[in-house]
Amino acid sequence: MRWRPLVATYGIGFGVLFNFIAVFTYVSFHLAAPPYHFSSTLLGLIFVTYLCGTVIAPMTGWVMARLGRRRFLLAVIAAWAGGALLMLLAPIAAIIAGLMFCAGCGMLCQTISTGYVTEIAREGRSSAVGLYVTSFYAGGSMGAFLPGLAWDWGEWPAAIAMVLAMLAAMALIATVAYRGATP
Repeated sequence: MRWRPLVATYGIGFGVLFNFIAVFTYVSFHLAAPPYHFSSTLLGLIFVTYLCGTVIAPMTGWVMARLGRRRFLLAVIAAWAGGALLMLLAPIAAIIAGLMFCAGCGMLCQTISTGYVTEIAREGRSSAVGLYVTSFYAGGSMGAFLPGLAWDWGEWPAAIAMVLAMLAAMALIATVAYRGATP
């Protein structure tokens, strides 16, 4: 049945933008506060870390052909979690490295997911892609809002805990729904 991996991919897409927006929104609050006191200019410069994803995304097909979609996706999610944990450390270098991991892994997950939607949707591709994009942006909306509730409770560590929970959900989805999926 093709619907299970397709719906799972919508869930992963939801998680991709959820985490991306959560990290890059709430890191700004974290870095604007003591002890960092980043200015608006410095906060704007953290988005240069997006370039990591731009550099590594073209390698997705090559790596996926060697590892398989599921293993590669799970490895990327694990690396993303490592980047999120890295951002809990105090040194700016650790936070920037964590942002680079998050940007790169987010773009890799997006590349893996969108490619899979077009591969498994034999009929109604435009509808399948439209549903993926809807899920993706719904995740982004929730990623801007829900970690704010966590922030009110426990600031940056709580926001990162929510990101880690979403990454765990994505890994579970990939593990269960992509079992036996095409490479």
